[in-house]
Amino acid sequence: MMTRHVVAMASGLVLTASAAADPPAPLDPAAQTLLNIRIAAAVLDTFREQGGRFQHPAPTLENLGTLSAELGADLRREMVARDGWGRPLKIFIPDSASYSLISFAADGRQDDAWTDPSSLDRDIIFSHGKFIQRPRGIEPAGKRAIADIRAIATALESFAVDNDRYPGPTEGLQAIDTLAGDLEPIYARRLPRLDPWGHPFFVWSDDTTYIVVSAGADGVLDDDYASPGEVVENFGGPRSTDDEEEDLVFINGAFLLWPADPADAAPDAPDE
Repeated sequence: MMTRHVVAMASGLVLTASAAADPPAPLDPAAQTLLNIRIAAAVLDTFREQGGRFQHPAPTLENLGTLSAELGADLRREMVARDGWGRPLKIFIPDSASYSLISFAADGRQDDAWTDPSSLDRDIIFSHGKFIQRPRGIEPAGKRAIADIRAIATALESFAVDNDRYPGPTEGLQAIDTLAGDLEPIYARRLPRLDPWGHPFFVWSDDTTYIVVSAGADGVLDDDYASPGEVVENFGGPRSTDDEEEDLVFINGAFLLWPADPADAAPDAPDE
């Protein structure tokens, strides 16, 4: 096996990194956001160290990209102005020498009082050279997908309790937004829209049946989800998977396909 060595020299320090044949897993959106904010902060700090001053202190949050014209060509090329979910990073400038950087995180909305500190919806805030608010205990993507799918399923089941039917029909597999009007805010404050890999959650629903699907890390659906019976047959019955590119599938209160865990047990059904 061939090993590639990368050597960087700075101020007499030699750093050697060995790259294995298999590349590391891609960063999830939260980790990518932390990296992007660090890069943006380094650019802004370099700007200040070179004598730059923010010319238009903002009393409210503005998109970080609005500062590009002030940075100059070199720093503008290095700036990263979006978070790991592809949304603009925000900047708050209380005076000409300081700033705060903010990502509205997974839900794309500014925090309100209800936001759970452990939620990926919680805003990520960088101020005075450090993160003062960031995701806590980020779990593997598969576990986060399980939690989000269960939240969607709980909303569907709660709707059925009140209406004696599931919402729909969806006329085939559709992005979860299709049912948002039926479920928000009564049965879910806000439905998870994107899975941990940044792809939409999908739903198939009629009066008596529903399916919730994440397309996995590759974002490619593995089935047409024409009917629940065909889906169960196509996937060969309930099972776990250690392949992040496989779909995660939940049908009528139980997982059909879920990420493998050490016990290889099916995750719990949603609370009804």
